[in-house]
Amino acid sequence: MTLPTSPPPDAPPEEADVPAAARFWANLDRINRAIQGTQDLDAMMARVLDEVLAVFACDRAYLLYPCDPKAETWSVPMERTRPQYPGAGAGNQTIAMDPDIAAKLDLLLKSDGVLTFGPGSDRPLPAEIAARFGFKSLMSVALYPRSGQPWEFGIQQCSFDRIWSAEEERQLLEVGRRITDALTHLLIFRDLQDALTVVENSPTVLFRWKNEENWPVAYVSSNVQRQFGYNPEDLRSGKIVYGDLIHPDDRTRIEHEVADHLAAGDSRYTQEYRILAADGSVHWLVDHTTISRDEGGNILHIEGAVTDQTKRKLAEQALEETRLLFQGIVEQSPIPMAIAKPTGELTFNRACAEQLRTYDEPTFVQGVKLQEMKQPWRDFDPQGNPVDLNDLPLARALRGETTQNVELKVVRKDGSERWQIVNGAPIHDDRGRLIAGFVAFPDITERWGGPHSLDSLGAKICKRLVAVGGSAVGLMDLF
Repeated sequence: MTLPTSPPPDAPPEEADVPAAARFWANLDRINRAIQGTQDLDAMMARVLDEVLAVFACDRAYLLYPCDPKAETWSVPMERTRPQYPGAGAGNQTIAMDPDIAAKLDLLLKSDGVLTFGPGSDRPLPAEIAARFGFKSLMSVALYPRSGQPWEFGIQQCSFDRIWSAEEERQLLEVGRRITDALTHLLIFRDLQDALTVVENSPTVLFRWKNEENWPVAYVSSNVQRQFGYNPEDLRSGKIVYGDLIHPDDRTRIEHEVADHLAAGDSRYTQEYRILAADGSVHWLVDHTTISRDEGGNILHIEGAVTDQTKRKLAEQALEETRLLFQGIVEQSPIPMAIAKPTGELTFNRACAEQLRTYDEPTFVQGVKLQEMKQPWRDFDPQGNPVDLNDLPLARALRGETTQNVELKVVRKDGSERWQIVNGAPIHDDRGRLIAGFVAFPDITERWGGPHSLDSLGAKICKRLVAVGGSAVGLMDLF
């Protein structure tokens, strides 16, 4: 950072007053040298405030944040004092806003220059804070760096009632301007460093690609080495081009998709594809891409935030394989099964559909709602009592109830009778929400011998299927 060290033509002190002018610019030169030579905000501010103490021969110099009368609290992130006059910066105190401090900050924000408080000024000191920290005179100015909220830069005299001179006010204003420039530079630098640290520690790799064949890399964040094993300099230098990283089976698709997005003038798009890591392993990526163009619409560069989604993709593939496995088991099972969503839509497996077709009822189709289904049969318990549709195990499962080994006699429209053993269970997702009701009802007519004669293979299989229905496998997707 380079700051002026010689007076411009319109310098505030009159050139005729050579000693005052020389002192003014010599003091600013001391401040400039304190600012230069470091990118560390705290170190720079400590050096600057040490010089401020010397230049103004005051007892305390400080930076207060935020310079906002509406803030609930304020603090002094940096302060330098004479040893006998520690201030609000000691111990990193956070202090509640009081009316006097709020009034002072409000005056500073409304002023375009330096304000004095106490002796020689018509503005009183903030009484409670002045008494608490023992200062008798105050001069300060609001600073407006281009990052964050305004700051207050001030100096205090604790040892006597000091009246600040006009020359000192001009000096403080110029010092404040230089501190503002330094704060702007270092706060932005710190924000960038913090952002870079976040990126480097994240699974997301940042790229800037050239709009050329094979997408050579203009920039890549250094965490590409941790994530995929590539030396970032090999990518930046063009020794390795990004196109060579894309899995051969995905390369043509990605080329066509990118060409389509660019031709359509899209500014943002998302892609999912595979790349080959340096060790040859395959990684699934989600790539959120942004296109930068000039005023004429010409592409300046292509930027992407690339996140490794391999674990998610492998988990999805494993879940899909499990779903297909159980779907095959359920579809091939001779035991009739059905699932109803909370809204009532029914889904049957093959055995259930075949059994329902024997009822000669056209409403028995996939997706029919339980509450709208016409029932051309009657259900009875073993004692001969009729069972209403809303009391059947499937309806009860939709109310969150589990039923096991319920024997039902089904009297069909033609008067024939069949016995079933019914097991029902609610199905919940991983957050405990009810997403369906499940029921299995094998026909046990040939084996029925009265209540509780259920020691049969069909009943055992049914129990197992009900147990599966409450698991994370997801029976909603089985049919």
